[in-house]
Amino acid sequence: MISKFFKFTIKLVFSLVVLLAIFFLVGYYTFIGFSESNSGQFFNKKENAIWLRHAWVEEKFPEEEIVELVNNLKSKNIKHVYVHSGPFENDGTIKPQKYIEAKRFLEIAKQTDPEMIFYAWLGQIRGKISLDSLNVRNNMQEVMKDLTEDVGFKGIHIDIEPIEDDDISFLNLLDTLNQELHEDIRISVALEEMIPHYIGIFMPLFFDIKSYNSTEFYKEVASKTDQIAIMTYDTKVNSPWIYRELVRMETIFVTKSIDQAEILIGIPVYEDIRSSFNPEAENVFTGLNGVISGLNSTRSNPDNFTGVALYANWEMDDSEWQIYDTYWNN
Repeated sequence: MISKFFKFTIKLVFSLVVLLAIFFLVGYYTFIGFSESNSGQFFNKKENAIWLRHAWVEEKFPEEEIVELVNNLKSKNIKHVYVHSGPFENDGTIKPQKYIEAKRFLEIAKQTDPEMIFYAWLGQIRGKISLDSLNVRNNMQEVMKDLTEDVGFKGIHIDIEPIEDDDISFLNLLDTLNQELHEDIRISVALEEMIPHYIGIFMPLFFDIKSYNSTEFYKEVASKTDQIAIMTYDTKVNSPWIYRELVRMETIFVTKSIDQAEILIGIPVYEDIRSSFNPEAENVFTGLNGVISGLNSTRSNPDNFTGVALYANWEMDDSEWQIYDTYWNN
């Protein structure tokens, strides 16, 4: 006869095994997830984005060069183009001389491809511009009205870094723009990575990430904008595998959480080595593969994904465009 103690021990061991199996499955699904095997082309909605250098709106380029630029971007299924037109001065103004050729550039570009959307890319270091000041925000608004109503941009791309979690002044700026800009003008913002709270509290233990935004803040920003381009780069990561996984997880987190605005995942292509960036780890190949892997995860929601955003056009060479075509565009 089996003793009661032996029966109890068997039940206890069985219960522990079942409990551990449940924890394993929940943990696996939460941090890894099950995956499909679709190619990048499967997820490419032909609504990708790219950042352009300032010279296009400050210098007078030959018409054929502008036409060639736009046709090249069109062949890469680039729809959203952020043209650097700033930065803001400390008081929120921008001298019109800095974008003196923007109107001509846009006229030629729109004739070449009427479907492409051009945004005035406006930025500044957060510590150099006081968004807390109503006067500064009003100056910024006036600049944006000039660039959209008079110059002809169809969107504004705001790139103020870093925007910390719960930056009320930044949210107030977005509220002002929604009230003052024409309803047809698109509002796009560049933000640091979104990290859910339950993971964010552990991030400082493993990575030197000084700023990121919570899911709640992302939802607040998304409710006030048309588009968010996520700056998934400058991570200080030196391992290609780890960087790929970070992009993968970011793609999963954002697409399953944000559905109020278009979501674009930033892909780094610049090659200068610095303290926050290692091109051996962060590049077109690892970035695109991270996005594709994330979209293939059963935990993501590809319906909430718009495209990738390449940073930046002036750094792209033929080999990088080839990688982009191979893994994403063709």
